Amino acid sequence: MRARRLARAVLGLGAWLCDPLLRNPLPGAGARPGPGGVPVLLIVRLDRIGDFLLGLPAATRIARSFKQRGWRIVVVANADFADWVADIPDLADEVIGVHRHRFVAKPLYRARLLSRIRRLAPTVAIQPTWSRELLTGDAIMRASAAPRRVGWVGDTANATALERWLGGRAHTELHRTAEKTELRRNEALLPLIGVPAQREAAPAVPAAPLEGLGLPPRYAVLAPGARSELRRWPPDRVAAIATLLLEGFGIAPVLCGGPAERAVADAVLRHATVPVLDLVGRDLRLLSAVIGGARLVVANDSAAIHFAALLGVPSVCVAGGGFPTERFLGYADSALFTPRQPLVAVRPMPCFGCQWECRFRPGPAEPAPCVDAIPVQAVAAAVASLCADDAAAR
Repeated sequence: MRARRLARAVLGLGAWLCDPLLRNPLPGAGARPGPGGVPVLLIVRLDRIGDFLLGLPAATRIARSFKQRGWRIVVVANADFADWVADIPDLADEVIGVHRHRFVAKPLYRARLLSRIRRLAPTVAIQPTWSRELLTGDAIMRASAAPRRVGWVGDTANATALERWLGGRAHTELHRTAEKTELRRNEALLPLIGVPAQREAAPAVPAAPLEGLGLPPRYAVLAPGARSELRRWPPDRVAAIATLLLEGFGIAPVLCGGPAERAVADAVLRHATVPVLDLVGRDLRLLSAVIGGARLVVANDSAAIHFAALLGVPSVCVAGGGFPTERFLGYADSALFTPRQPLVAVRPMPCFGCQWECRFRPGPAEPAPCVDAIPVQAVAAAVASLCADDAAAR
């Protein structure tokens, strides 16, 4: 872990020193701002999909406020789901997708993208990400050369102290906040850029039609994937919850996840003792639509939980201790909308807060001990309470 962080720091310093040489216009570098001198707001949000969803309510509120004043909104997002971001209502006039690995490892790609960002000539650039990264978000903020560049001091989860200091110099303003949850940290940015916080409906997310999928009238989504194996609850226990849902409550289990979760989904299916509808490998539009129609969601700390919270669907999250649980799962105190707070199954350990640099070093495809310690009974009890609420509401 330490060797990787050191190598990343050296690479980051080298790229930081070279970036100013890469911003000259290159073929295909992008277009200048449109006629009329319309001011541009640049929102830099290169996180993965779960973090992006946590910031979406604040981002749409910011975008709507600036559009009412005649601004053009450009969002820089992870290329893995940039097309999906482009379809979000009331968000962006333009979305620039960034392939994170290519941006770090391919100088020509990096040069073209930085030049494109520079040519936007934004008036204001904001980076709501708390755990900033020097090589990606901070580099884009610096390349924007916006007269006003706003971000958070943040932490060192994704950066060394030197990287955080260097990246901070890419901003004209770095702020602090006492907020502990990612949701509230995103919302705390609003008054800093003159956007009033007002309560409204949760932001709409692009969704695909559900016809032809064979979904039963009453179903629950099981999402066994997560960003790393450390965060994944064992597949046999996910299969046990599938059995409980169907045999105990008459709710059909539906397996969901992206293409990268094929292996863990297959493991769940091998352990399953009841029929499970397999929808793993579909895109985000279908995932959001399927979750939106579900009675409940059972998932690891992943995008499925954040979709459920935004869409008002009851959920149970199996959470480990890489970060404080409330940081990414604290939805109850939103100032902008009324989300559905997930029920969290967690087993505290003295090593909580390790930032997923697990000192126990589990084997390949094994969960961290804090995740493995969560028994089926704990998740089953949370599922039963949500199923009872569902039955009472019918």
